[in-house]
Amino acid sequence: MKPIFLGVTSTSAEARERTPADWPDQLQTLAVNEAEGAVLAVIAERQPITRYELVRTFQLSPSASQNASKGSLYPLVGRMVERNYVSSAPGKGRQRAEVFSLTAMGERALYQWVMGLDKQHILPLDPLMLRVLSLSELTPPTRVVWVASAKRLILEKAAELQAAKARTADVAYSSLIYTAYKESLDAKLRWLDLLLIEIASEIGGANTNGRYGSIT
Repeated sequence: MKPIFLGVTSTSAEARERTPADWPDQLQTLAVNEAEGAVLAVIAERQPITRYELVRTFQLSPSASQNASKGSLYPLVGRMVERNYVSSAPGKGRQRAEVFSLTAMGERALYQWVMGLDKQHILPLDPLMLRVLSLSELTPPTRVVWVASAKRLILEKAAELQAAKARTADVAYSSLIYTAYKESLDAKLRWLDLLLIEIASEIGGANTNGRYGSIT
């Protein structure tokens, strides 16, 4: 089993060639949230697929996702079945684990999710940037420690990304997604270097106040 970069899917040629007019009228207004859309995308790529294979796909992805938890994913899949977006059937293995595939409604829901790109998706909240807004609450030396920790985490994520690249070679556009992720991580490293310069100048100057941190 090979994980995919979330949100990337390469469904069958027949499904890719369909347009909104190809679906019945009752399928024209289907809505799914981001977690549900990502699940439909993975199922489309790997169908038929078991619940375990689904959760492992998300767990092995370098992208963070709530779907990496069985407690979140398994009920979500159940809801997808209830809404007739996903069909289930006994597997062919010795344990005959239940496997899942997209229905016609699921294909339509996936289509609408992919096409439903919005401005709010272009610049999502970044936990790293949000925390930077509160760095002034720390002493400058403590801010240096924070930046060093952030850079270490980015380098660890870059290593995970490199490992995932080899596992996703067969997924459509995965090399482009990898490049975008890598460039994003590289940009954050460069940005943190600039932040470190700012903090160093504060340490050298008079602005050494901060609520939290006792490093001197």
